[in-house]
Amino acid sequence: MGQNIATEILKETIKDALREYDKERIHPNTVYYINQVAKQMNTTYRKIKSLVEKGLLKTTKDGRITQRAIDEYLENK
Repeated sequence: MGQNIATEILKETIKDALREYDKERIHPNTVYYINQVAKQMNTTYRKIKSLVEKGLLKTTKDGRITQRAIDEYLENK
């Protein structure tokens, strides 16, 4: 039983490390247009636009969305 717990802890640790690695692969300052974010998040332009209008998804001055903003939204979702 103790070995199963250790195996599960190891699996979770590896999964966490891989998630962090994936986050770092995309530069946090990479910017996207709303339609690109919608496609990336498998949703509609209207849904992303709504999130922006509600202030839940931050944009740059020119209306684009950074990877950092996407990550922050997903973490707080």
